[in-house]
Amino acid sequence: MSLFILSPAGAAGPFRKKWRTFPHSTLLKYLIEDAVNNGNTYFLGIVLHVLADSYSHRGFSGIISRRNRIKSLRVKKESVRGMHERFINTYMMHGDGVISRIFGRVLPSYSHTGAGIIPDISSAEWEYKYDTATSFIGRYRPGGPVSNPDRYRAAFEKIQQILERFAVKHPGICGERPAFRDLGSFHRLLVKPRGLRTAVEEWKRFIEEHHLMEAEDPSMHYDPHTWLREAFQDYNKKKYSRRVITNAAAIPDFIHSDWYAFYRAAGEYRDRQHRLAVFHGIYR
Repeated sequence: MSLFILSPAGAAGPFRKKWRTFPHSTLLKYLIEDAVNNGNTYFLGIVLHVLADSYSHRGFSGIISRRNRIKSLRVKKESVRGMHERFINTYMMHGDGVISRIFGRVLPSYSHTGAGIIPDISSAEWEYKYDTATSFIGRYRPGGPVSNPDRYRAAFEKIQQILERFAVKHPGICGERPAFRDLGSFHRLLVKPRGLRTAVEEWKRFIEEHHLMEAEDPSMHYDPHTWLREAFQDYNKKKYSRRVITNAAAIPDFIHSDWYAFYRAAGEYRDRQHRLAVFHGIYR
């Protein structure tokens, strides 16, 4: 299940503008309050993911929209490291235009597809132009310059505030707070230019050195299928990598599994977002 459910910008203006993504979304504020108050850590994780996306995907639309059609994409070379990341960025800047001209009439303009992974690279400094036209003729205006380091620092400062409020509200869930207070070194590592593999190793060392987790903690070794593997008796990676899975065999204690708890929280999030959107006139 995808968590890239983007936050509406608000109820003002035409429909195509209501679903553009901004951190100050009225709906997102309500969802954050829900997450802090209800004490469901799974729901909290989903909302924090959406909050982070509202910063990194700022300005893009959560629906298929011409506002997501971009051109003149430029990335500061020194702000991106890693062979994989640089290859994709080079393709998006120079090769994507050819693909867009050929398939642009049939490919959907959804979210930040036109910018590739650039919004998700914390160190990237970039700029682009996006289509503001309401007719068949494109009309582009600048959408930058964009500093991902500034966006990511702001996002994690907001996340820190929410987690601190959650810890105060639910001390029995959070337990004893860690002694770590060196947020300066955290933010420097957060926006340091490097490839994904290097970033993972550096974060593991950072977490161990500051005694935030033990090396043997399962959370230090991320596996996207962990909850699935623990929740289904017939788990195999090929079957459970499909978008739709039939004849799944759940474990006897399925209702107490992490996967089921996450599934329920995702449904709660979807329903709450829908009710808020209706109440605030997003669909009008």
